[in-house]
Amino acid sequence: MRKGVIFLLFLFTAGLIVSCNPEDEYLRQVYPKDSRQFAIQRLIQLSNENKIVNKEKVAEKLLKLDKTPDIGIAIMAVGQINYPQAIPRIAEIADECLKTPSVRNLKTLESIGHSIGLMKDPAGIPILEKILNQVQTPEQIAEGMREKPESVAKSAAVMALAEMPNDAKRLVPVIIKTMQDKKEDFGTKYNIAGILGNFGDPQAVKPLVAALFYEEKGFSLFPQARKALIKLGKYSEKELLSAYEGKNPSVNELQDDNKYRATKAKCPMYLKKGTHELDAEAVKKAECAEHAQWEATIASIDTTTKLKTSIILADIRSKSAVDELIAELEAQLKKEEKQPFLTEHLSIQLAKMGDLKATDTLLKMVSSDFALKLAKSDDDSKEAKKQAQLAKRGQEVSIRMKGAEALGILGDAKALPYLLKAVEDKTISEYDVMNDIIYFYEPKIWAADAYSRIVTNKDDAANFVKIAQSFVDEGKKYIEKVETKAKEEILKKEKAEIKPEDLDKKVKAQSVMDPNYDSTGRSVALMEKFIKRMAAVEECGDNLDCYAGKLNDKEPAIVEKAVYTIAFNGGMDKYASQISAILLHKEPYVRNAIAIALLKTESKAYVEPLSKADKAEGDKVEYASAMKEYDAILSYLESLNK
Repeated sequence: MRKGVIFLLFLFTAGLIVSCNPEDEYLRQVYPKDSRQFAIQRLIQLSNENKIVNKEKVAEKLLKLDKTPDIGIAIMAVGQINYPQAIPRIAEIADECLKTPSVRNLKTLESIGHSIGLMKDPAGIPILEKILNQVQTPEQIAEGMREKPESVAKSAAVMALAEMPNDAKRLVPVIIKTMQDKKEDFGTKYNIAGILGNFGDPQAVKPLVAALFYEEKGFSLFPQARKALIKLGKYSEKELLSAYEGKNPSVNELQDDNKYRATKAKCPMYLKKGTHELDAEAVKKAECAEHAQWEATIASIDTTTKLKTSIILADIRSKSAVDELIAELEAQLKKEEKQPFLTEHLSIQLAKMGDLKATDTLLKMVSSDFALKLAKSDDDSKEAKKQAQLAKRGQEVSIRMKGAEALGILGDAKALPYLLKAVEDKTISEYDVMNDIIYFYEPKIWAADAYSRIVTNKDDAANFVKIAQSFVDEGKKYIEKVETKAKEEILKKEKAEIKPEDLDKKVKAQSVMDPNYDSTGRSVALMEKFIKRMAAVEECGDNLDCYAGKLNDKEPAIVEKAVYTIAFNGGMDKYASQISAILLHKEPYVRNAIAIALLKTESKAYVEPLSKADKAEGDKVEYASAMKEYDAILSYLESLNK
């Protein structure tokens, strides 16, 4: 008898082992309403841990919730479990939802899009196509809603299609139509603009170039359209150049609309009645109280066309655009009253394109000696004399600064003597309205930055250290003088004894009242960093293997110098593994150096490390600048050989 009982217990236990999969406990809790959401979340967690044994059973039970408010989360769970065999059942649910587009059904369609995107199975594409074609987005958003659920459902469908770009490529025209539909939410347009490049279809280029200039309530599609156009690579070049030259009808139409809105807001009397056209006579009279602001706004809209297109032309390293940008920059430098922002911006984009033919133009921004040398000729015309006078006077502070920054990106050793001269030159200064002298250190500091990035000759580096150290010493004397004066004034006013730490705080607080105290301190700190870079030159000279060994140095300035030297001397491909290993360096300025260095390579060896870096880092503010450039460079490298 006892043996029989034991045998029955054994059979019962064995049955439990066979029948009780980890998911069964939670499947029993799916149908009771109170425990349903908890059970679904636990099933998702089990899936993430690869502990679900019977996916078919889980999917079947979850999709039986189609008559409940929780079907959306259930469908999402099927996607996360990754059970594409459930797609026919999901298609049935989608068809039912499409018959009656209530808010709940539209939310379910949104979940279906996300779920298919997670599974990445082409069998789901017909469902997504139906969502795009059959869901009708209304003109107006419903009261109390922040977005149109119809538009959100379409956005989810498009994002899912982007996960299967080769299989879904035939739907690119439908996706473009959705992005261009005025009834769709801005968020939907934004998402679509960002993924259109995934399909590698050249027909997306024109609408994406136009999207660069699309704005809605102060928000722009530019960041997403930029990313997509970079992915499309050289397919984008012709349309971008056309827009840059003002020959793209779609872009011109959008910019005309922007001008109309600006005119309507600031000077509506300048518009012809009942039209979007300007009244030339009214503009000529300039009777609008905000005429100056209106004029500046209109000019900035025209400038924006060149700014935005040149950014992406630089991103795709367009060779065809180099001459265009040089010509535009040369034209600006010849003007008495130039557009500083356009000039500064174009110089940076030219440098990023990496063509050394830009060096001479950039040097004109930095060096009056170089500009004067080029301006001198046998030409005795009025224009030639004017250009010689402009060259002799030198460029504005901001233009000198940006010229040096651009040369520090381009990395041409031809610039070294002119950069060193800019470091040696007397600091630019002028008196303000209070009759205080103001020092403009920026041109000197940016020139020192560029010089110390490029130089590899040991003697030149030693000479730079002497000049830079002299600046540091003078700067520290100035700071000490200001602080001493502040301390004396504080002690005169203080009747009671003051603690040393409190005195220091008060001295600092009063010292910043000096117009040059802060800027001198920052400039001294930067120059000291540039001096540290020279230690690497002293040891390595022009030996790239030596610099590669410095990529893990404890001193960030040494690492930074190693990165620049490797990049400017053609070593990015050879040392790809070493550079990739420091993509997430803790110092933001080292990452910025790497972002510049990556402009000098087209090696696919960086694709995987950049992709991992992007996923690992997220959106930390201190690294935002470098990570944005990493993202653009990754898109460009992925576009090659497509």
